[in-house]
Amino acid sequence: MNASRELNSFLSNLLKNEKHPKIVNYTNIGKGFDLKDIKQEEFIDINLNNDFRRGHVVGFGTTGAGKSRLIENMAEQDIMIHGNCVVIIDPKIDNAMLSRAYQAAVRSGNEKAFMLLSPVHPHLSIKLNPMSQYYMDEEIVGHIVSAIETNGDIFFYNIAIEVSTAIVKSRLLIKKYIKDYTPLSFREIYRYAGYEGLSQLRENLEKINNSKDRDLEDMVILINNVLGSNADYFSKVVSSLRTVLTQMSTGAIGAVFGGAKRNRFIEMLENDEKVILYVQTPSMLSKRTSDITAKVCLSMLQSCIGRKSVVDEKFKYGLSIYIDEASNSLYQGIENLFNKSRSTDTRITALSQNYADYIDAVGKDKAKMILGNANGKIFMRLTDPDSAEDAARYAGEITKWDSVISTNGIMSKQTKDMALKPENLMELKPREFFYFGMEGKFRGKTTPIGDTEIKITPPKMVNKR
Repeated sequence: MNASRELNSFLSNLLKNEKHPKIVNYTNIGKGFDLKDIKQEEFIDINLNNDFRRGHVVGFGTTGAGKSRLIENMAEQDIMIHGNCVVIIDPKIDNAMLSRAYQAAVRSGNEKAFMLLSPVHPHLSIKLNPMSQYYMDEEIVGHIVSAIETNGDIFFYNIAIEVSTAIVKSRLLIKKYIKDYTPLSFREIYRYAGYEGLSQLRENLEKINNSKDRDLEDMVILINNVLGSNADYFSKVVSSLRTVLTQMSTGAIGAVFGGAKRNRFIEMLENDEKVILYVQTPSMLSKRTSDITAKVCLSMLQSCIGRKSVVDEKFKYGLSIYIDEASNSLYQGIENLFNKSRSTDTRITALSQNYADYIDAVGKDKAKMILGNANGKIFMRLTDPDSAEDAARYAGEITKWDSVISTNGIMSKQTKDMALKPENLMELKPREFFYFGMEGKFRGKTTPIGDTEIKITPPKMVNKR
């Protein structure tokens, strides 16, 4: 409780209405010791340099280790102290985290900037169209295929891109000729995801009389190639595509993504307005709905960040993205979000239970790329010995002098050993962690954050009969 009061006092002092409020360029995650301090003589604050955070942070820890409360603490500081735009992906429907984010928005004067995206409570959710803002047609294709599970099958993924490209580019071309300036929607694309739909698109393109437009000819050729591809693969891809598009355009996801014309969230980001987006994805109710919502949101953000990067611009207020249970939100291509977003002042914090979940989601090579592109690593309690052994390597080696008895007496021998043992990570208590980053290597305990004064009570759910 004392530590909780210290954190609240720390935040309050920084938010006093002074002419020149104190600006700090770090985010506190707890207290502990530098691993170089073997005797643990100096108890210190463990702070993440916000400039280094642009290199992103990934973390792993078992259920109940304290990952979500760490996100609460960091996001609260980003909103209240640093004044960042913040996105939180919450697959657990964590009302404590929602209350914390909303309270931080209210206390920092950003209540109107707060948005809730929730397929669980669509009547309370913002409605947005992920396809309304784009520079390249391929961005729209990316949003569609991000939600398709490929299980590491690149050939399957490439055909999914080809089919989606044929539909998207054909529809955009037709809309240009009939002067229909409304944005594409998942519902519209769903109507053409299949053999008959693609054939209809080809027929509509052939009716347009403009021999000088090479795009028309190219689209007809593309559709012919798609329809003439391997029948088994085409059938499987179209089936997966239709399943995803069905969920995107109907039901819970369709209620927030399906029929919207605008994307107010992305508009505000691109116009350098302050915005805080809290995304609830109900993994316990429907894992598929949860995963699709998270992946489409991140794909949408990736495109927005890419457009900023192309024109060499930064987000005016900086952008902090928090992904809880991150392995559920990974898709083919997300590795580029981790290795190319730094220049736009974007900071990603992705926490998950196990590195093996990353491999399962995007394959070993892409998982290694994501981990390798993160400057900071946080490890909380791990239960898998292999994961603990991999994590222990980040602490490096230490030099020891061992006494050796020989015929010449007692001699000292220099040896090297791992600074951490796997059991050190497997024996961590809740909230305890190891951090390895550009700031150094630390062992600590996250700051307790206590309860919020503002508590959001979710609406009661009534079973449909």
